[in-house]
Amino acid sequence: PHHTTPHLPPHALTPSQELHEWDIHTKTLVHKYTQHKQSRFALRSCYGGCNDVFVVSGSEDNYVYIWHRETEVLLEKLEGHTSIVNCVCWHPTNPSRFVSASDDHTLRVWGVDGEESDQDAGEKSDKEPLSNGRGWQETV
Repeated sequence: PHHTTPHLPPHALTPSQELHEWDIHTKTLVHKYTQHKQSRFALRSCYGGCNDVFVVSGSEDNYVYIWHRETEVLLEKLEGHTSIVNCVCWHPTNPSRFVSASDDHTLRVWGVDGEESDQDAGEKSDKEPLSNGRGWQETV
């Protein structure tokens, strides 16, 4: 069976504001993910979650975007950065957590509602979730 690339290269972003997933063996387009902003800079994207069911990407509009990998449906548009989000990386052992890096000189750790952060385990946060209500929020 043919497999898609495990990471989405920066050139997978096209001028049409779509993130493309290609099968490198058959050289065919597998999926398109839309609605994020990319025109001037290389943005790093990745797969994550249990069984890599999500695609997460930064954006030039200061948001982090999460899509369902197979259906291409945009699940989340996360706010919290004040400049371009140019890199995201899923936690290597926790499928419900990832980090985003921005030109605002910050890293943000994101997790699913109900997940306690490693630093704040056992503590309640007064912060409102920075998601659109579907479950992802900044955890640290």
